[in-house]
Order: sequence, then C-alpha cells, then structure tokens
Amino acid sequence: MLKGKLQLRKEHLIILLVLLCCSPLQAQEQRAKRPFKVTNVPEANLQVYIPARPMWNWETQRRNNTHSLILSTPALYYPPASIEFVSVPDIKIPKDALAQIAASSLETVRARASIQNPQLIREMQQVQYGDIVGYEEVLTLDADGKAFEALSFTGMLPSGRPITFFTVTSKGQLNHIRPMLYKIVSNLKYLPN
Repeated sequence: MLKGKLQLRKEHLIILLVLLCCSPLQAQEQRAKRPFKVTNVPEANLQVYIPARPMWNWETQRRNNTHSLILSTPALYYPPASIEFVSVPDIKIPKDALAQIAASSLETVRARASIQNPQLIREMQQVQYGDIVGYEEVLTLDADGKAFEALSFTGMLPSGRPITFFTVTSKGQLNHIRPMLYKIVSNLKYLPN
C-alpha cells in the first residue's frame, strides 16, 4: 500500500514537472501570437494587418496620384517606429524589370532623404516578405541631432502591382522590429478599385 502511494506521488511529481516545463513554452507561444486587426484602406488600395495589442496608429496622406499609408507605434512602445507604404494603382511591373526599377526607386529615396545625411549600411539586396518580392537597403539618417535607422523597400505584390515601404526606427533597433515588420508586410494585399 505504501509502495502504491509513493508511486502515485512520483507520477504526480512527474506531471507537475512536465506542466512547469511546458508553461514557459505556452507563454512564449502566446506572446508570439500577437493580435492584428485586418484593415481595408481603400484610399491606399491596400488591406493591411495592423498590430492591435497595443493598437498601432495609422493614417493616409495624399501623394501625387495615390495615397500613402503610414503606420506608427503608439506612445511608450519600444522601439518607436513608423512604416510608410505607397502602392501606385493601375501599374504593373514586369518581373524582369523589378531589379532595375527597385535600384532607381531606392536611389530616389536616398536623394529625397539627402537633408538627413543618409549613409548606406547595407546595399540593395533581394528579399521576400511572404509572396511579396523586391529589393531593400538599410540606411542611417540624422535628424534633429538624433540617429535613426531606415529600411527602404521596393517590390511587387503577387498581382504585379508595385509596393514600396520605408521604415524608420532608432539607430540599432531595426532588428527588434523586423519580426513585426515581416508580419505586417507579408500579409499585405492589394484592394482592387
């Protein structure tokens, strides 16, 4: 009888140890599954996953013949960041011209940022965010005595529609927001007119 009770207690101890060991894994899985709000933004012709805990800010701004969509982290979010997306309607990019178009687009972004003294950290490199393919480069920028890191991307959605985005965060913090950036960009979809 005593042997049976000891064996039962050993089984309880083993179960308890298994539960304790699995708890951190479950907590990590819960943290990894941050909620996103699927949002249609007709002005920018995009459907975007916007982080919802905490909820990121978003707005659209007129850009020549289209609108840009700007996402930004809420107050007290670390690291602070903003992402600006631009998709031009009624244009399709041929796959064989993507590298040349991206090189020209990324150069234009650097030229427009010239007041912020952009320094190239990583030259143009082919990347993929889910089904979105394109090219990106990483820059540092100076504004108001502060150093920033920026990721500039030009690519195309599976439909062939062009998409560009420009992400800015504090210098040295780009790798911290990359997982969130990947989730947002890889789920981007074009809204037909």
